[in-house]
Amino acid sequence: KSLTIIHPPTELISSFCFVSSGITLMLSNKSLTSLFDEVYNFDVNFVLNLVISLTFITLSFVTLLLFIYKYSLKKNM
Repeated sequence: KSLTIIHPPTELISSFCFVSSGITLMLSNKSLTSLFDEVYNFDVNFVLNLVISLTFITLSFVTLLLFIYKYSLKKNM
């Protein structure tokens, strides 16, 4: 049997948006924003770019692992 399951690319884009917006929402409370601004001298835009970058790297790694897993299943059949 073939394991060809095709997912639309919007599934990856929506997952990226959900994860990055959730992390951004968790980091946007008043105490963390003032901590980044006053103690670490980080701009809010820098923190947002950092969240987006780390989310992209994490989801790319997970997607790569899923492709390797799918390839190994196809190779063993």
